[in-house]
Amino acid sequence: MRSLFFFLLLVVLLCVTANADEVKCHFCGESITGDYYVFESGLTVCKECYQTSPKCALCSVPMKEFRTVGGKKVCLQCYDKAVVCDLCGELILGEYKIFSGDRKVCSNCLRRPHKCVSCGIPLKGYHDVYGQKVCGDCYQKGDKCYTCGEPILGEYLIYDNDQSKRYCLHCVQVYHHCEVCGAPVGQDSVLLDDGRIICKDCLPKGYYKLEDVLPFKETVLKFMGEDLGMKVKHRVKYLLVGKDRLKEENKHGSEDQSGLFVRRNDDFKVLILYGLRQGEIFQVLPHEIAHAWQAENCGFDLEAIDLEGFAEWVSYKFLDHVKFEYKQKVMLKREDVYGKGLRKMLDIEKRGGPEAVFSYMTTAGKGPGEKKK
Repeated sequence: MRSLFFFLLLVVLLCVTANADEVKCHFCGESITGDYYVFESGLTVCKECYQTSPKCALCSVPMKEFRTVGGKKVCLQCYDKAVVCDLCGELILGEYKIFSGDRKVCSNCLRRPHKCVSCGIPLKGYHDVYGQKVCGDCYQKGDKCYTCGEPILGEYLIYDNDQSKRYCLHCVQVYHHCEVCGAPVGQDSVLLDDGRIICKDCLPKGYYKLEDVLPFKETVLKFMGEDLGMKVKHRVKYLLVGKDRLKEENKHGSEDQSGLFVRRNDDFKVLILYGLRQGEIFQVLPHEIAHAWQAENCGFDLEAIDLEGFAEWVSYKFLDHVKFEYKQKVMLKREDVYGKGLRKMLDIEKRGGPEAVFSYMTTAGKGPGEKKK
């Protein structure tokens, strides 16, 4: 019995050894008797299967199963790592470059001569924006000009402190500008009776009837009386007029004039341009009423910087009262007699309060510590 046991054990060991030396092909499942290939993943393939099987376009390993990517066959292990060129649609086998929007471009497509002026990606097709080539992605996603609707390429302008509306330089240079907000109007504009061009946004916000403006006048007069101690004794006639009437009344006035005070003996008139919005009316009304106050309280020899500077100062104070800070900032930036005069009055106020400003004006610019220039 013991001899039979050792004999059987020897047979089993010989079988295990023989099986341990046997190599099978992972593709056909047959035992390999000749040359074969072993890959890094442990895949073992006989020579025949290696020669007849498709190879992965990325790792060159023979495949039983695969996916087609960009017209090329890729093994399941490489499928998730496969990269396709967003321009030609081919599988990228070498180097590539990534552009905005995670767009990948192969080395062949990078040699294309035309590039997007915005993001620099080589162009397969493009949109022409005023002579400049733009890719489809930048054309769709880029900021659009409020006037023409085309993508803004490079610099842009903002008008009336409205950050939601941006205007390309092409429209700024080519189109007429709204005579209220200053923005280029494009094709959507309205021509008023006095020849002014108004944009589609400013038109419905403007005031065209005197009865609609008179409540603003009362608000201004109340502020000037209660906060500044200014009261005009003469009866003032208020008129809402067109630009042609303003030019007729003041032939030497500026082209962008929005209001005018006219005195003929004891006849006081304040003319306001129709079509202005609330912000412009709040700026113009106190300025012109301040001129009426000057006519009653100041000399006739005021220099322009004092005459207009004081009127701007009154307007500036009222705009502060009604919280139109943007208008105040624009006024301070002006470099004409209006801006320089305003800054002069604010400097006097800073050193002596509002009383110093009134003292300066009522003494015809010869107040304490000031010399009329």
